[in-house]
Amino acid sequence: MFDMNFAGKASIQYNNSRFFFGTRFMYNYFGYNHGDKELRIDDNYWSLRLYVGLRFGGKKPLFASRKKKTRQ
Repeated sequence: MFDMNFAGKASIQYNNSRFFFGTRFMYNYFGYNHGDKELRIDDNYWSLRLYVGLRFGGKKPLFASRKKKTRQ
């Protein structure tokens, strides 16, 4: 009897305050073998996703509301 599972994922993305884009690849494999010539199951699934986006009215910086203290 032999059973094998494999899952892999890889992604690349770029992000700045105006836009973002990237790609993601996913792969899943399942293999099951029960004896000689009796039962064998192989299942593969893969996907490739591309995405692009544009930001409207982005968030303000987290610490923008703090005033800098100056010495007098």
